[in-house]
Amino acid sequence: MIFYRAVHKANCYHKNGHDADCGVYDTTYMIVFGVVQIFFSMLPNFSDLSWLSILAAVMSFSYSTIAVGLSLARTISGEEIFLKMVSVSLHI
Repeated sequence: MIFYRAVHKANCYHKNGHDADCGVYDTTYMIVFGVVQIFFSMLPNFSDLSWLSILAAVMSFSYSTIAVGLSLARTISGEEIFLKMVSVSLHI
């Protein structure tokens, strides 16, 4: 959910400028979480959840692909990258 918030804010800032109110509200997340909880509560038993393992693997692969793509885009763009680890700032 944090990733979605960051993407939503970035898109809003690009469209409306940095002075715009680009708040992301929790109501949508609460509704989605509730719907997911209701869906999982209706499953008959956990032995029939082999599809969930496949879905988790696909989602994990998708997230890692997105991360690699964003990292490559940032590197190719030539922007200076700042890394801050344990109060030591690295300029790459």
